Amino acid sequence: AVRSNRSGNIGFLADWRRLNVMLTRARRGLVICGNSRTLRTNEHWSAWLEFHRCAASGKPLPRTPSPERRRRAQEAKEEEQRLQKELEKAEAEAEAEAKAAERERRKRPRSPSRRRSPGRRRSPPRSQPAPPRRAGSGLSRKPTEDKGWSD
Repeated sequence: AVRSNRSGNIGFLADWRRLNVMLTRARRGLVICGNSRTLRTNEHWSAWLEFHRCAASGKPLPRTPSPERRRRAQEAKEEEQRLQKELEKAEAEAEAEAKAAERERRKRPRSPSRRRSPGRRRSPPRSQPAPPRRAGSGLSRKPTEDKGWSD
């Protein structure tokens, strides 16, 4: 793979599958000639060059996710952001509805009983005395001598 230019264009080598084929099909050896500055413009070549640098110097090898794993992680992040936006939108709508309901509740005329001051509560005056309880209603039972209980 020979690539070197100022714009950082590596052409068909930009496809990660080409890099994969080139690296995995070599049987006896692999020689790569190219400008490292040009090749580093591509994320896959950059990762491979970093791997080679670490391997040649004896440093621990970097762990880089595969393109498929990176794509899935990006999709998961985008989905999480989308869900967060939907949640914020739903919360804003619910808050707006609650405010509208509160404004509507305040607009309604209050009944006369609600206009009283919250001080002392008074029961409404009765125009007639309460009717007497009917016998046999089961509300007041009295024991009798002959039958036990009666209404």
